[in-house]
Amino acid sequence: MAEQPPTTTLGVLSGAHHFRIVGHLEQAPLATPNENSEPSFRPICWLYGSFGCGKSAIAQKIAEGYSRRGQLAASFLFFRNAGSRSGMGSFATTLAHQISLNLPEARMMIEHTIAEDPGMAEPTRSLESQLQNLVFGPLLACLTGSDARSDDPYLVVVDGLDKCMDKDGMAAFIDFSIQFFREYRIPLRLLVTSRVEEHIRGRVNDGLEVAHLVDLSSWTSRADIERFMRLFFASAQRQDRALQALGELWPGQPDLDRLVEYRDGSFIFGSTVATFIIKGPGETDARTPPQRLALALEINRGIDGVYAEILSRASHVPHFLAVLSTVACAQTSLSISTTSALLDLSTYDILRVLVLLQATIQVPGRDDIPVTVFRTSLPDSYWTKVGRETSTRLHLTILT
Repeated sequence: MAEQPPTTTLGVLSGAHHFRIVGHLEQAPLATPNENSEPSFRPICWLYGSFGCGKSAIAQKIAEGYSRRGQLAASFLFFRNAGSRSGMGSFATTLAHQISLNLPEARMMIEHTIAEDPGMAEPTRSLESQLQNLVFGPLLACLTGSDARSDDPYLVVVDGLDKCMDKDGMAAFIDFSIQFFREYRIPLRLLVTSRVEEHIRGRVNDGLEVAHLVDLSSWTSRADIERFMRLFFASAQRQDRALQALGELWPGQPDLDRLVEYRDGSFIFGSTVATFIIKGPGETDARTPPQRLALALEINRGIDGVYAEILSRASHVPHFLAVLSTVACAQTSLSISTTSALLDLSTYDILRVLVLLQATIQVPGRDDIPVTVFRTSLPDSYWTKVGRETSTRLHLTILT
């Protein structure tokens, strides 16, 4: 299998920072805490930062490490506009299911609770009740007095909490978790990643005695971004004889410096720009990578200019406006087959548009899997380029 250019932060950022965060998670409590000093033991690690700075990559790496040694209790990934992954309806029951598989001692308690009260597993039950009876209660029961060391704890990972559309449920989870760890000290840690939006910040700030806040954006250096992009281009050159003719140090340092300056604090931006330079917006793009590099250097500073350029280069394809409007603006992520049925177009027509946008959209391998938009603000870039009025007229035509 051909080596793929790195498109995430796993190989660039997560190494050193992974160990720093694990150090926070595996910190043991003081035998005799001093109430007058700063808290030394905080079992919640809240990893936050701007879009694309690598939060999920680090959470994934840490979860994989805990899983390999049998210490991952459960994990949950929120994803905006993705059904149950964008709300709290199945949050507690999903965690409970994983806990029952990973900690057999907790399984009997969870099964007994549901047998006694089948409604406990229903989304109509309050989140606080489900967290108490299906998640934290069983963990407390099986880890209290257990052989697990305080410096080798079990871990629960909640990734992308800011993508949860249920703001009340999000607040309830934060409040419950903080209160639980205020009351109990067991070999259990909670790793949460999110962008710290205002409704999150206020609640987390109320629990700083048990929550360690880690600003990943402040850890992401210019050197990290530069190394990432250099590795990307080097990997692409190893697979392309024509690119090798450009020399090992292509792009040159001045051009690379300008690309890094445009990164907008985001690894995702770096990946998008690099992918655009190497692959272009699609197979119909006859320009060479050096020509696309020159174009990238002329694009308006920031990520929106890059997305606008990619969109404009694919806009000539039939049904482009209909497909992109539907994919970008749907409240729930749509599959290729669903988009095809909604627009009364063939899957070929849908795919012909999507494959030209693979720098901004992840095209699934099957028609029944939802299409993923890499950047949630893509609709803003899109409206800027094609105009809200044009798209509104188009969808009124489709619906009538």
